[in-house]
Amino acid sequence: MKPPNYDGTIHPEEWIKQVKLFCQLKQITTDREILRICKLLINSNINISQHNIKNIDELIKVLKENPFHTMFKNTSKRKLQYMKYISENDGGDIIKFTRDFCSLCYDAEINEEIDEVKKYWKEAFSNDKLLQNEFANKMRNIKSMDELVKKFDEIISERNQIKNCSCIEIEEFSSTFFVPTVYNNNERCIHIKDSVNIKKLENKILNLICSDIKCVTCVKNSIESKKPSSSLQSQAIWLCLACCKPHCSRFDEGHGVEHYEENVNHNISIDLKKFNAWCYECEFYVVPSLDKNQGIAQAQAVIKKYLRDVKIERKVMEYNCEHVEESVNIKKLKKRWPNMIPSDINCITCVNDNAKALSEQTIWLCLACCKPHCSRFDERHGIQHYEEKVNHNISLDLKNFKAWCYECKRYVFPSLNKNQAIAQAQTIIQKYFRRDVEEEDTESNSILDLLNISCKHVKESVNIKKLEKKLPNLVPLNIKCTTCVNNNIKALSKQTIWLCLTCCKPHCGRFDEKHGIQHYEEKVNHNISLDLKTYKAWCYECEHYVFPSIAQARAVIQNSSS
Repeated sequence: MKPPNYDGTIHPEEWIKQVKLFCQLKQITTDREILRICKLLINSNINISQHNIKNIDELIKVLKENPFHTMFKNTSKRKLQYMKYISENDGGDIIKFTRDFCSLCYDAEINEEIDEVKKYWKEAFSNDKLLQNEFANKMRNIKSMDELVKKFDEIISERNQIKNCSCIEIEEFSSTFFVPTVYNNNERCIHIKDSVNIKKLENKILNLICSDIKCVTCVKNSIESKKPSSSLQSQAIWLCLACCKPHCSRFDEGHGVEHYEENVNHNISIDLKKFNAWCYECEFYVVPSLDKNQGIAQAQAVIKKYLRDVKIERKVMEYNCEHVEESVNIKKLKKRWPNMIPSDINCITCVNDNAKALSEQTIWLCLACCKPHCSRFDERHGIQHYEEKVNHNISLDLKNFKAWCYECKRYVFPSLNKNQAIAQAQTIIQKYFRRDVEEEDTESNSILDLLNISCKHVKESVNIKKLEKKLPNLVPLNIKCTTCVNNNIKALSKQTIWLCLTCCKPHCGRFDEKHGIQHYEEKVNHNISLDLKTYKAWCYECEHYVFPSIAQARAVIQNSSS
């Protein structure tokens, strides 16, 4: 065994441990002799001759103060930032991921800064938003690295149990879901295999807002009769677990029973309020137990998790930052930003210090003084700037256009009536990042490059020029469905309004009079509409939400509503 050299690529304390192990094997026990060996093993690029080092502790302190160690810590933080969790089903190794993560935290010397560790760990789950939200929710009260590892193992084990339909106790669901008084716990439903489609449920649940779901048959009948049904809001809604279509119960219009009678293997539906599952063929409630009816347990878990994630997302989006007014200077941004060259923006402090590797830095623009600084994962000049200045709390990432408030310690998102200055700043900056394309007047290419999505209908279905022209003539808070207004339909204020991004005409949603769908079916290339409440875009042709498809359209709408 040879003693390891120290060249700045290992943590000094870890290196000292390895040297001591070597000395122990060679029966070298005196501190003076160990210190002498350590000094001989230090690379010549790391100069410690100017220090009067008398013991191992002083040597460790000197090595930690050396620029090589600072670079080593910053590199470890960047590696943490780029780490991504891969599930075991996709070939990942959870033990290796956890070991490497903890090792990098030790190298970066943030083991005791548990809040910072949580942020890095949460970012590692960016490929799995459901896991990321679950992690954030369950890690709030964790105060040590050991607790963090233990809780992470519990979360992964719980997810695997639900996914593999094993080890789900009936007590777990009896405490979470309402268990009806009329059921037979010993009954195994033989129709689950043919009547429960978990993959379709996972895909379609994202397109449903459970609090607003209405019976599809009742809505259709209401449109055909041109008379809105006032009883839709009070109905009990059951979701068919085969096709994932919602219908009203037998105590309303009985459309759930009719759906079962008209379709083969559509036997089981789940109550979206109490999460009870009913098999029309067996004529009893289907309750999951340790070894029976696990498909129902999976369906309950999918719906419950979706509702929880929607609640968390809504809470994040509705947060109103109190520092926006004092920390965002739109006038200065409009004046100074056009004089900057976006592709060449660098941290002004790093430039003055002649720092290297500027092109690899993440740049944040202070929205108070409009000066660019590097991130906390580079030289931390953005944080230093915030600490030195008053009311310079908010900065914007010039890569993904997210705004961060250092005072609140969280991202700040604009909505219809909150944080509007952030939306204005995003619009101004994005516009000048696109100015080279605008000058060439290549509209189709600029739209595709800006939206940067996989939906193939954006090019033909999103008309940004018409949107910018027509939107100022609309009052977002008073926009109503044009077809409903012409038909003198009542209850317009309760409708969900979708704006067609091709012709910029507003229509009501599929859970109202369904005029948005009718408009799409009657017009060519009018495929994409935008919800004026949540700013989510839906492609009728692809039949799914498009993220982040309408970044420019969303910014225009938010800017106009302010």
